[in-house]
Amino acid sequence: MKPSPAPALPVASSSASRQWTRVIVLALAALFLCIAGGVVWSTGKYGLLVVFLFMAGLSLRSPRQLLFLFAFALPFLQGGSRPDLYIVAPVLEVILLVFFVLWFLREARGWMASPGLTWGDLPWLPFFVVATGSALAAGAARLDDLGWPADAFDLSAVLFRHSMLGPLFPARALFSLLEMFLLYQFVRSKLEREDAETLAHALLGSACLVNLFGLVGYFRVDLSGYFHGTNRATSVFSGPNQLATCLLMSLPLSAALVRTARNRLGRGLAAFCLLTGIPLLYFTRSQGAWLAVVAVAGVLVTWLLATGTASRRRRAWLLLAVLGVLGIVMAVYLVATRTPEQLNALSDGRYFLLLAGLEMVRASPLLGVGLGNFYQHLGGFYPNDIAGRAQHEHAHNMYLQVFAELGLMGLVLLLWFYWGILRRAATVAPRHALTTGLLAAVLGVLVHSLTDYTLLIIPTALMFALVLGMLDVLTQPPRAQAADSPGASLR
Repeated sequence: MKPSPAPALPVASSSASRQWTRVIVLALAALFLCIAGGVVWSTGKYGLLVVFLFMAGLSLRSPRQLLFLFAFALPFLQGGSRPDLYIVAPVLEVILLVFFVLWFLREARGWMASPGLTWGDLPWLPFFVVATGSALAAGAARLDDLGWPADAFDLSAVLFRHSMLGPLFPARALFSLLEMFLLYQFVRSKLEREDAETLAHALLGSACLVNLFGLVGYFRVDLSGYFHGTNRATSVFSGPNQLATCLLMSLPLSAALVRTARNRLGRGLAAFCLLTGIPLLYFTRSQGAWLAVVAVAGVLVTWLLATGTASRRRRAWLLLAVLGVLGIVMAVYLVATRTPEQLNALSDGRYFLLLAGLEMVRASPLLGVGLGNFYQHLGGFYPNDIAGRAQHEHAHNMYLQVFAELGLMGLVLLLWFYWGILRRAATVAPRHALTTGLLAAVLGVLVHSLTDYTLLIIPTALMFALVLGMLDVLTQPPRAQAADSPGASLR
């Protein structure tokens, strides 16, 4: 049974609507070009201009080939960020902005190939309204507190060179969400089903190099001084948890492509990535990632075994049973800790971060404390008699941070979006190995996000946007498109 297409929302098709769309796209292109140019000018990295010219030339042939190249190079383009801005990757993001500019310029020529909005896309619209309003309000409040004029900032500096404690960090947080969303939209609107395996191979080839660097680095470089006496693998990433998130995506893809790759080289790369990635995941010592592997394996095995031999109700009960067992294990873990301090120590400070986050939620449950403000205001929300892990830190729980910053409305809209994709994928995955692998990758990252904030760190966030877009492409019904339609020239 094929998944039924989501009903389309009514979209105006008048020439006036098309003109407004073109104006918005050109405005975004001009904005991104100014930001990219400001970063190159201020840093003196004029060699990037050669990269931009190469991208423009390749884009004339095929935007998809440019995407595949970008996906392969993504983990290796994150260098150059300052220590206090490790969640930002200026070189990577400037290249991404130029990629978007090239895409927008093609769109503005009049070939509007993006698919019509469906009810499945609806959560993104109010989510961005909420996030944008929250960022503007939080940024304006900080500027007012400092008495600084709003025009005193260079946007490229705000996004790439300001400290996290800068007055306009909410703009930085909003920009990160925008980059993820635009990359996801490109994948889902420009790639066909047959392109998904090509993009998966690009990510897989990149992952093989990441794994190789990670294993060599782990055995040749001792980083135990940075991680409380324990050596942990980081590979090309700034920390072990980012590497673990990357592995949570590449390992399921590897397992799928071992079965479905069309040639021996593809299967060999997949096998190499699998054999090197499993020990590397252990060497990251990321307990949150290990928990994600156990949880996703339990859910998927239960679901796949029950598919086709049990009713939907029985599958649901089996799934709830697996989740219940995982919940009991977690409850036993919590009961085994006798004091809050002991639990906080076992969770590497996350328990006190949880308490502070819940205090933020209590302070503003509907609208939140403002996008980007968890990091800024954390120190004032620790409960009495608790010495938190830091005065400025992220929640180490994506859902708690979204809840605290954007309130109940923002959290519900985000979960609604993820639920729509996962629900469609669950109906397709048992019959398609690559879809199953992508589903496991998305689930693994979402579970890992209960204990970390790697989706706020640009390289891992962009990789997740690619995987999420591929899953969306494979779970949607095939798009019928005439050869002479305007969008055909973009494909």
